[in-house]
Amino acid sequence: MKKPVLNILASLISGVLLAAPAAACDYPRSPVVPNGEVASKEEMQEAQVKVRAFVAAAEAYLDCLQAMESSSDTPLPPRQTEINVARYNAMVDEMHRISDEYNVAVRIFKARQP
Repeated sequence: MKKPVLNILASLISGVLLAAPAAACDYPRSPVVPNGEVASKEEMQEAQVKVRAFVAAAEAYLDCLQAMESSSDTPLPPRQTEINVARYNAMVDEMHRISDEYNVAVRIFKARQP
């Protein structure tokens, strides 16, 4: 009876240990990009500030993931490396998505200016 409990406990502990290093890197929240068809100049300027701050925070997150990978005294378990690569790639994709969305909004905004 004790063996299944120990196995479950060991699984929980290993799961926490795998998640702990990545938790040290803060995943930034994506900003909301306004609709360029209806946004005011002030909203577009505010969005620009938020997008730039997001990109800077995202770059810090990516640096944190790389530092975690390279600063470990022992190699990370393969599963943790897979998780870090997936998180890294997801953040790069999100950076591209937000940047593209903002650039489209700016073009639409500028097109409606007299």
